[in-house]
Amino acid sequence: MRDAAIGAHGALGKVVLALDAVSRRWLRRSRCDPHAGEVLAVAERMGGGGVCALNLIYDWACTTAVTVADGCPRMLRVLDWGLPGIAAHSVAVARDGVAGRWLAITWPGLVSVFTGLAPGRFAAAINQPPNSDPLRRLALIAGGDGVPAGHLLRQVFDAAADFESAVAMLAAPGLRLLSPALFTLAGTRPGEGCVIEARGMRRRLHRAATHPGGVLAVANAWLSDWPGRPRAYAAGRGEGARANNARRCVQLAAVARDAAWQEAALAAPTLNPKTVHVLALSPATGDVAARALDRGSIVLGPTRINAGAG
Repeated sequence: MRDAAIGAHGALGKVVLALDAVSRRWLRRSRCDPHAGEVLAVAERMGGGGVCALNLIYDWACTTAVTVADGCPRMLRVLDWGLPGIAAHSVAVARDGVAGRWLAITWPGLVSVFTGLAPGRFAAAINQPPNSDPLRRLALIAGGDGVPAGHLLRQVFDAAADFESAVAMLAAPGLRLLSPALFTLAGTRPGEGCVIEARGMRRRLHRAATHPGGVLAVANAWLSDWPGRPRAYAAGRGEGARANNARRCVQLAAVARDAAWQEAALAAPTLNPKTVHVLALSPATGDVAARALDRGSIVLGPTRINAGAG
């Protein structure tokens, strides 16, 4: 996965190696990230560069929707990442935390969690919000302050006993994130769905039940009035970032409202050449419907997993 990611861009290898040294120093100095040592252990075992940088990289687009209107909440998730070749290395990893077993949809050697399902508890995913100030992020890394969003989400899957506990952990102010994040969660009971906006030590909570039809969709723009320019990562030629984000949200929300939805109902721009994962997560039943794509072609799946079956 590392070799595929670095080889996807001609100049990326040198950039990753430079970022790897910075990332390694941050992980060694980190005062509040319990997973820093694990990343360093993976890097030492693999040898070569790139492991630390890829574990802290935060550059993708996503569209996520949670529906709470049809009894059992459900999450639909489309993950875009502009690193051709990585989709074929996708894995579903079962992990055991103090709150029980859960499933991470991830890649080998990646300590962060961007999409996961805890059967009988909740499902959660991370979207990247508008561009953050790169100088501020470098200052946070240089100072050893803050926690990567993907590491925080992993802690939540390990420790949160239910949906509301997960919301409380992610929505609690006071813990600084290295980069802003949009956390989407779905629970097991009617009304359990939300999006949490996180920026530095600030949080804003949006409940799906208060939105039309009980469906809440988010792409790469703030739901609130926080400043920032929406990402155009998945935008087509001639389409602005705001219009692209709005179209992706409308399309995925429409699919989420259909209890008998089919993957074929998804189209551009929600699906695009950088899409790597398409997932439907049902926390109440533990069911996961998944497929992995590379440049629009399916390389893994469609696959169905029951995360509660062991």
